Amino acid sequence: MAQESVKLLIPFDSLVDSVTELSLEEKRRLWEVLDEQIALTEEEMWEQTPTVQAEIREARAAYQAGDYVTVEELAFEELEQQITRLPPQEQLKLVAHISERLSAMPVAPLAKVDEESARRQREKEADELLALCDEAAEMWEGTFDAAEEIRQMRRDRDEQIWLSR
Repeated sequence: MAQESVKLLIPFDSLVDSVTELSLEEKRRLWEVLDEQIALTEEEMWEQTPTVQAEIREARAAYQAGDYVTVEELAFEELEQQITRLPPQEQLKLVAHISERLSAMPVAPLAKVDEESARRQREKEADELLALCDEAAEMWEGTFDAAEEIRQMRRDRDEQIWLSR
């Protein structure tokens, strides 16, 4: 047998009193239902707002025109360029939003991200240095005795020092 919806007019105080009598599980279920209903109501209100409707139309048009960037494609420099195109007020809103999100984050993940970033930067620099060393090694013809080369550099340096005195 299907349930039919029935609208009841219950005074708010009576409703609140009834809620206090519910079990914890029933209160959690009521919370979920209310949360869902609030989200739906807010969404309906936003959709009826002219500025939101205009933003939705604008976003749809941009999407259909292919004028969007996915997160995977967005490099920091590109993001910075996009942000500079925003009006100053929107840039301030973005800063406030980012600041709020970072303030809510625990400090440890930030340090971990910084460590990971620093590690990747060191690896990149080491790879670049090794590539330069490989290029230099390819320029040498024949055998190369590093110890003898260092001795020769020291002798040359000593000669320069002793000649200048």
